[in-house]
Amino acid sequence: MGSTLKKFFSILGGIMAFLTIIALAIIFINAQWTFIHNEVVLQVLAYVKTYALIATVGITALEFSADKGIVVFVVTALLVALVVIFSFLPNVKDVIIGWVIKK
Repeated sequence: MGSTLKKFFSILGGIMAFLTIIALAIIFINAQWTFIHNEVVLQVLAYVKTYALIATVGITALEFSADKGIVVFVVTALLVALVVIFSFLPNVKDVIIGWVIKK
């Protein structure tokens, strides 16, 4: 199972890394020589910049942990899920911290 999962995350991570680099190159080139004037496209690129990096790093972490044992993989998957949840739903962080700290 580990090698199949590792291959899957390797392919997915490679594709994500390639697409992320293209998006970042467009963003940096546009910052130097403005060729994108549409605010909606610029906003989408800003979101892509943030979330593509999170996705690429998360997939790479899952690829790394795929053959390290089920416990390491589950802990890594939970940490990736935590980062994704906190990124999309920042208010959830306060709820979870409230459960942990018990005010």
